[in-house]
Amino acid sequence: MNAALRSRLTDDDSGLSLIELIVVLLLMGILGSLVVMIFINSWNTQRDVTTTSTATNEGQHFSLSIERAVRNAEAISVNAAGTQLLVRTTLGGTKTCQAFKLERADLADATQGDAAFISAGSSAPTWGGPTILREVAPIGAAKYFARTGKIVTYRFQVDTTSAPVTFDGEVTARNNLSEDGLTCWS
Repeated sequence: MNAALRSRLTDDDSGLSLIELIVVLLLMGILGSLVVMIFINSWNTQRDVTTTSTATNEGQHFSLSIERAVRNAEAISVNAAGTQLLVRTTLGGTKTCQAFKLERADLADATQGDAAFISAGSSAPTWGGPTILREVAPIGAAKYFARTGKIVTYRFQVDTTSAPVTFDGEVTARNNLSEDGLTCWS
């Protein structure tokens, strides 16, 4: 090897300078931050989709139960506060007497409550059973349940981490309603 080539190889400072190292670390930090932000946004979006989907499924089940009971009703009663719906149906068995309740569960927060449903052959409704919906709220000043003749309307929303899911329906009883009351709830 000639002397000039040998001198170039030994004088070459291979490796990174301090400035190059700082630039690489800065770029890695920026890329790492972007990856973390994408992960957090994906996580939050997944949580929002899950809570909205769950609220929608449970609210639809609750609404369909109300509609089936009222369509097959022989007698219907809505309390003055519009929070409870009692129905005696033609369905028979444990579905003869059905009760639905939407009301606030937390006295500290009057806007949110729970929904409960029971189906009890001929005993008085006891609300100690499982809660079907959580974080139920009224829609504006409307009552949860209202009755006009054979028509029952229901209105409520279920709060989720993203936006409330609204349930608003009207159902008409197919049968002539008894005016002698709900014998199964007396």
